[in-house]
Amino acid sequence: MKMRIDGSFCRVFFAVLVFCLLGLSTAQLQAQKFELTNRPLAIPESGTITSTVLKYDTNEFLYVPPYEWRLVAKPQEKEVSYLSPDSSVGITIKVVPGTVGKMSELKSETLRGQIAQRFPKAKINEEFPVYGIGMQGLAFELATAASNGANMNVRLAFLPILGGVVEFTMVAPADKYKEYLMSFSNVVGSFRPLSPAVEK
Repeated sequence: MKMRIDGSFCRVFFAVLVFCLLGLSTAQLQAQKFELTNRPLAIPESGTITSTVLKYDTNEFLYVPPYEWRLVAKPQEKEVSYLSPDSSVGITIKVVPGTVGKMSELKSETLRGQIAQRFPKAKINEEFPVYGIGMQGLAFELATAASNGANMNVRLAFLPILGGVVEFTMVAPADKYKEYLMSFSNVVGSFRPLSPAVEK
């Protein structure tokens, strides 16, 4: 006897997988000194789009969020996340505080150690440079598996800022990874600091 799996069940199932791997919650953006606001952004030859300003404490960043993705967050951890329309892929932006007043230095060995702790069963397939607007960092591509054995891919990007590091994470089923990779690249590539507290 063949069992028929409903499409809505699959969407919920993959949403749970992505949430577990990213460590997300559905908490609302109500934490003190943590705000998201929308701002029109003019793109030459493309018109005006909606960008997002992320503000925590005295720091501000601007980026272009993935279109029509659902917002989820852990405001108490200075973390903003988006869930794809089909609920199978998640992208997270997290600001990790460092030494106040100093530009953070990224070291491959240190980042690899952090990745190993966060994704102990993952294999790093590739390491390469990544760029925001006026910013350069490091990125990693991982292969791992969910608790049910499903193959998953992870893309991690790290951008140094004054007083910390911005971490970007995308977790996706292996068969959806390439389909959504451009959405992740657009978020990272559009990211830039606005406030003097984080600019060089």
